[in-house]
Amino acid sequence: MHNLDEQFLKDVGVADLPEDMKAELVEGLEKQIQDRISLRMAEVLSDEQLDAFAGIGADEQTKWLEENVPDFREIVEDTLREVKEEILAQKAQALGN
Repeated sequence: MHNLDEQFLKDVGVADLPEDMKAELVEGLEKQIQDRISLRMAEVLSDEQLDAFAGIGADEQTKWLEENVPDFREIVEDTLREVKEEILAQKAQALGN
């Protein structure tokens, strides 16, 4: 549903971390993003749509969401932006900025 690309990692200042640390961070961030997107989908989909979605294989989920949630891509982009902003705010707070 989403990809944390190298640009995202550069934007939040973690692209230069050792690969093992970066992989662990990316895994956690992707889980958090996936959870947030899932919550937003649960808010916009009807019970019937949620039942239909539950029966779809993982490889077809994004296509189904794009077809059944008109603003799906916008939701994904908004979620990525929100997470990025939160990371940067936490980083600034930790550094006393």
